[in-house]
Amino acid sequence: MDTDDDLLDLEWDRPKRASGLTLALAAALIFVLGFACGVLTERAVAPDAPATVTGGPGGAPPAGAVRRAGP
Repeated sequence: MDTDDDLLDLEWDRPKRASGLTLALAAALIFVLGFACGVLTERAVAPDAPATVTGGPGGAPPAGAVRRAGP
């Protein structure tokens, strides 16, 4: 064995490439985290927003609509 021989193959020196599945999972994770942060931000900004939209002035709410108590 020569003293100039590397103990590692040249293949170990190359950076590993991410597979398509890894990139897709990373993109999905970033999308889900962004969506969750948006939902939490919306709740913090407008905590008293109605859960469902009911009929306008004088209109009857749709069947099964939730009516919030308030002024």
